Amino acid sequence: MLECGIAPETILLALEEVEKEIRNNGKCLKERAWLFHQLGSIHGLMGDLAQQKDAWEQALKLDPDNETLKASLKSLE
Repeated sequence: MLECGIAPETILLALEEVEKEIRNNGKCLKERAWLFHQLGSIHGLMGDLAQQKDAWEQALKLDPDNETLKASLKSLE
């Protein structure tokens, strides 16, 4: 069990599902941005802050006006 109380297997399953959805090229930009946000959050749960930041930066590139994404990135400062 991780510090967040979520079983590692659950987090890995979520990671696989989000990565699979990101590979689906049929998504609109805002949906892809949200998927990258989710990917970053999962990396954060796993303790990989560099990957979290990279995913959130990618999300913001896809949806630069999204205030939630901006706030998420700011929270890493």
